[in-house]
Amino acid sequence: MKKLFIFVGMFCFLVVACLNLPTITNVSAEILNLQDVENLIWEEDGLHFLEFGLYPRSFVGETLNTRFEENFDENSGELFGLAPVSYFTASGATAHQQGFVEKLNPAFMYRGEQFVRVKSLRHAIGGAYVFNDGTEIDESGTVYWFKVEPIRWIVLNMEQLQDGTAIEIELVAKESLVSNISFSDFNVTSIWDYSTARGFLNGTAGGNFANGRSFIDDAFNDNERAFIRDTKVSTNGPGDTFTGSPGAPLSETTDRIFLLSYSEVVGNPHVFGNLPMTENNVARTLRPTDYGLANNARVSYQVAGFEEFNGNVWWWLRTAWGGGGTGGFMSFRGHQNGQRTENLNNGLRPAMRLSLDVFENLADITINVNDDGEIMSTTSQWVLKGNDITIFIQPELINYIIGITINGISKNEQALSEIIENGYFILQDVAGDTTVNIILPTYKDNNNNNSRIWAYILIGLSVLIMASVVVYFIVRSKQNYRK
Repeated sequence: MKKLFIFVGMFCFLVVACLNLPTITNVSAEILNLQDVENLIWEEDGLHFLEFGLYPRSFVGETLNTRFEENFDENSGELFGLAPVSYFTASGATAHQQGFVEKLNPAFMYRGEQFVRVKSLRHAIGGAYVFNDGTEIDESGTVYWFKVEPIRWIVLNMEQLQDGTAIEIELVAKESLVSNISFSDFNVTSIWDYSTARGFLNGTAGGNFANGRSFIDDAFNDNERAFIRDTKVSTNGPGDTFTGSPGAPLSETTDRIFLLSYSEVVGNPHVFGNLPMTENNVARTLRPTDYGLANNARVSYQVAGFEEFNGNVWWWLRTAWGGGGTGGFMSFRGHQNGQRTENLNNGLRPAMRLSLDVFENLADITINVNDDGEIMSTTSQWVLKGNDITIFIQPELINYIIGITINGISKNEQALSEIIENGYFILQDVAGDTTVNIILPTYKDNNNNNSRIWAYILIGLSVLIMASVVVYFIVRSKQNYRK
């Protein structure tokens, strides 16, 4: 019996060994595809987008909103005992007040992200006003918290960027970022030069805007502002007059941030469609951010016969509707219109031009695995200076990673644990060609037929040996019994 147990033990060992042959099959060959390396410029619904700068955008939700308020000290102005790291300026005007009334909204760091506290100014006209998560906006004075997020811009001249003829990057905001800013004071004409909107966007003393904090101060850091170009913009000139509206004096200014003109909307049909400006056009409609909604944005809700345009905002253009105090804007239905310039409820949709120097040269990102040194993915990326690239690691591969090197430098255990936990890895400050080596155990492929054949041979031999042992002992037992 002793020998029987020995043979049984050997048999079990062989079976277990065979069952525990390396189980990494061809998963490494599927490590990445093109969408797993995050592009700086990406395409969505036929348009191209770029993220640049930061601004308050999304409501944090009722749970986190309550937690922040419970831990905010109104007297000290601190959150969790910490002072604000920055401020985002807005207008505190409530109704046709002369001049810009500065209102500073404090921003705090929480778990590596910025959040802004805002006492709301809710537009008084219309139906139910709700944030994007469905939360209904209460009356003015209610406190809401918003997450500071990258600003998404539509690239207007992507074709020229692709064919190499572009001399700059032309951008317009995807959403209405700001509201409660009048185009200009009602005692001033509708000319862009003197507008409050121009002053607020650029931080200059345009119209009745005081030299305080402004959009360009809040949305961009020093490095980012260095890439925003001074742009000569012409307004109310030939070809820049609303259909059926009397003309206004020509205005020529140099701005870093500006609003689009009538002619610039018409001149970009690939973004705004080619229907006449007097007709409704979905391509010209605009949504506000949650932050804009809490700052008095006027939004369409249940307008009889136009329910399909629910949730859109009116947005200013810099082209005058006429020579007096009437400014031009795009309606919630995407057609031209005009309104007194002291109106506070239209949204601002910033536009700007970036220097091409904002990009590093095309960087070739090469992804390798070390089991056979095969190059698994090579892709050229436009990399924003100082920005990161995110590489997504497939879930089925994460638990097998034993190391990562970037340009030959090994990442530490903490970085590796972040990969394993979150499923992605950040390439920081990418500049030029970069090689990422994802180190896997050097196991043989289970799809290798030789490995499988040897496994089956070992199992077969084990079975034969076991059977022979059993027969041997049965025969011996019978012989002993006869004796």
